[in-house]
Amino acid sequence: MPVADSMAIQNGRILRVGNYSSLQDLIGGGTKELNVEGKVLVPGFVDSHVHLIYGGLQMGRVELRGVNQKEEFARRVKEAVGNVKQGSWVLGGGWNNDMWGGELPMASWLDDFTADNPVWLTRMDGHMGLANSLALKLTGINNSSNDPNGGTIAKSTHGEPTGLLIDAAMKLVLPLDSRSLSG
Repeated sequence: MPVADSMAIQNGRILRVGNYSSLQDLIGGGTKELNVEGKVLVPGFVDSHVHLIYGGLQMGRVELRGVNQKEEFARRVKEAVGNVKQGSWVLGGGWNNDMWGGELPMASWLDDFTADNPVWLTRMDGHMGLANSLALKLTGINNSSNDPNGGTIAKSTHGEPTGLLIDAAMKLVLPLDSRSLSG
């Protein structure tokens, strides 16, 4: 693993990492030098809570970050379904219901155009996921399903699952059979 003894930072951004002599051209009148006396200095990465596996699954899937209307949410999923074969799982995520006023998504938003493809979409924080009705059926989630310890299966006032699974309830959908995944 490479080790450097100096780092140049300007306006909160790392400009260069290397040995002290390689940074001399960056030193100016307002430069402040900090000697950490041989201790290890690691740049801070501002993300104190991550879900690496879920994050990795989102790469190359339906991208829902920044969506600020439920119609756009549905449009992006519909487009993704059109690009995969019938029966393939459609995965995605990054949605944030706060962007469109706080209303939580439901399977009914997607069911009209996802009848032949199970869909699983995780929220940007990894603590909620939305399954369409086919995904719920394939995973055995129905009106008689009980909440798992540490999780919630969101249900309508009639007791039907809405498709929203919270925390430990997400494990009812994952792990998926990787041979059936599209992407």
